[in-house]
Formats: sequence, structure tokens, C-alpha cells
Amino acid sequence: MSSHWSPTHSRAGGSTARPADGALIGLGHAHSVAPTALLLLALALGATLLAGSTLGLRRRTDTPRPAPAAGPQMSTRRVWRYVTARPDLRYLLAFGAWSNLAVSPVLAMLPAWYGDLLGPGPATAVWSSRALAAYAVGMILGSVLIGARPVEPDGSRALLQATLAHLSICAGLAVASALASTWAIVVALFCVGGLFSILVAAGGQVWLHAAPAEARARILSLKRLVAFSTIPLGTALMGAVGNRFGYQQSTGLFAATSAALTLASLVSWRIRAGARVRT
Repeated sequence: MSSHWSPTHSRAGGSTARPADGALIGLGHAHSVAPTALLLLALALGATLLAGSTLGLRRRTDTPRPAPAAGPQMSTRRVWRYVTARPDLRYLLAFGAWSNLAVSPVLAMLPAWYGDLLGPGPATAVWSSRALAAYAVGMILGSVLIGARPVEPDGSRALLQATLAHLSICAGLAVASALASTWAIVVALFCVGGLFSILVAAGGQVWLHAAPAEARARILSLKRLVAFSTIPLGTALMGAVGNRFGYQQSTGLFAATSAALTLASLVSWRIRAGARVRT
């Protein structure tokens, strides 16, 4: 296997690297990438089928199923009006979009960021795999912490937790972008993974408590639609901005922009909520 990539390989082209790919490439076994991916896919499918059959066998027949929600189903227009009529849910809609604007473009262009530091070559894929693995481990640990907490926070505290987690993510990415260090990215993404789990759990709690049963699926779908809209937009912008100014600098710029938009949405929410209380 060649010890270097083609000079025509663009920095953005490395964004297709995956954690397992980078490790295998680093060990000199690039030919094992496809078989390993198929094996992992087969194991995942087998585990999913086994879990489904086990749950089906263990379900007690005498356990009453929840009754369907009474009353007419809410239309899409009524769902939109319901969400936009509440300042806290409007803030969560905007907040979800801004959070993905900070995280998703960085993950998509991570090999290009490492390419700025290391130049094109196998080391870029190896370090990208380490950083993505650290992100995944951070998400797992964050989920464990959420599951182990003894008390569920109320709506206001959950919103505060989600906001602080996101602002901490932006701060971590900004610091990592200011340091020309391969390990700084790994540590930053580990923290980002844990904080993102807290963000998703805290924000999801508010949505679940706020959504009426007859419209819960529609409301959560609307939330996902708005939140996911910035993923392709941010990734496309990161590619253009990163190629112009460098991916390391662009990461800090996107993090600062996301934090500023979040703070602006937070101030708007508190002002409107205060005005609503006074009236």
C-alpha cells in the first residue's frame, strides 16, 4: 500500500473516513476495511433481531396495553401553532438548530481539520478515528451520567442544563481550534460527546413533558425537522469556509456563531416569557 495519498486528494475528501477505517489504515490493513464493515453490520443486525425476539418472549400477556389517546388528532397546522405559541418551545426549536450548526459540520470535516495539522496521509485518518472514538465514548459516559441521576430536573432547570451544555460545547471547540494540537481535538470531542448527550436528554425531557399525547409524534417530528435542517447547511458552509480560511479556524468561527445565536435566542425567550407573565 502506498505510504502517501495522491496529491490530487482534496482535504475535504478525507471526510469519508470512519473510526474503524482509520485504525485499519494505520495498521496497514486497508484491504480489511470492507470485510470489517460487513462483519460489524451483520453483528448489529443479529443483535437487533435477538433483542427484538427476547423482548417479544418476555412481554407478559396479562399486562394491559395503554389505551389510545382520546379526542381528535391534532393537524400539522395546529401542532405548529401549539409549538410557536409557547416561548420555551420556540426557544428549543431555535436552540436545536444552533446546536447542530456547531457539532455536525466539525464531525463531517474532521479529517480535513487534521489534514490542516498533519498534511494528507494515513496519519490524518488514524487521528480522525481516535477523535471520533473519543466522541462516541463521551456520548456513552454522558448517557450513563444522565441515567444515574437521582432526580429529574423540572422544565426550567432542564432548559438551563441543555443551554449550558451547548455553550460548553462551543467553548471546547473554540479552545481546540486555537491550539495546533492533535490531542486537543481528541480531548475536545470526548467532552463534546458527553455534553451533547446531556443536551439531547435535557431538551428531550422538556419536549416530552410539553407535548400532548395525541400529537407527540408530530411535535417531535417537527422538532427534528427544524433541528436537522442545519446539518446539511452547516456542513456545506463548513466545506466552503474551511477551504477558504482553513478548517481549524472555521471550527472556532462556527462555534462562536452557534453560541452567539443561542444567546440571542435565549434573551429573546426570556424577554417574551417575561412580557407574557406581565400581561
